[in-house]
Amino acid sequence: MILVYQSLAMLLGIGLELVFGSPNRTIGLSAVLDRLIRLIEHIFYPEFPGQQALRRRGRLMAAVASGTLFAVSAVTLFYLYRFLPAAGLAFEGILFWQTLAIRRSWTSVARIADDLTAHDLYAARLHLSFLSNADTPRMTAAEITEHTRKAAHDDLANGMIGPLFYFFYLGAPGAVLYLVILRLRSIHAAPDDRYRFFGIASVRLYDVIRVIPEFLARSLRTVSGRLLPRTRRSKPYANEVAQTVSESRLSLLLAVALSLLCKVPAILTLLLR
Repeated sequence: MILVYQSLAMLLGIGLELVFGSPNRTIGLSAVLDRLIRLIEHIFYPEFPGQQALRRRGRLMAAVASGTLFAVSAVTLFYLYRFLPAAGLAFEGILFWQTLAIRRSWTSVARIADDLTAHDLYAARLHLSFLSNADTPRMTAAEITEHTRKAAHDDLANGMIGPLFYFFYLGAPGAVLYLVILRLRSIHAAPDDRYRFFGIASVRLYDVIRVIPEFLARSLRTVSGRLLPRTRRSKPYANEVAQTVSESRLSLLLAVALSLLCKVPAILTLLLR
């Protein structure tokens, strides 16, 4: 029955994200993980840092942070499913929800498309600043379109396909593990002397775990682009950005459908025993 519960938890998590959006950054799982990572970092950061010491401690810190948080979520989920299956289902769905970033991305990209249609570059730059760290104040319409498509693709890979892929194989703890490594990379990729060597392990770990979600996101987006008709708008840049939202939505729908289809044979086998 665990596969049935896991499938329901996946749909619950996506449903919560589409209805309520991403949790508040100050109280959501990302904020909690950031605080825990800072705490673990404080323990492992060497008192007298040298290049080799920083590299070793950085590897140890990345392993301990990701392994510990994965284990805690896995053990909690195991005992909830064992004694309170309904609570386990709800907990897994909520955990999965916390790892997603769907509604915010779609809303921001759709607003940028509307801004470009209305020739409002100031508003488009403002909305793009919520998606991208690029320097937006002097961007042209073509640059806004290019950066919007890139930011939307990153959100598709990191906030939708990545969590879904690891949830498919490892359940909610897998999605949490993916989010932990994203947060490690976000913190330790800062271009300063403190993380120049200490953060190497986190960045490389992120590069490894992102390979398959990046490939899947690119493939699904390509398929979606061929399946969808072109959106008709008066401005070509707005048309391209609007198409990005449609591609992202269809890509997620295809990914969820494929995930469920892959589980159907196993679920039917269990039910027919």
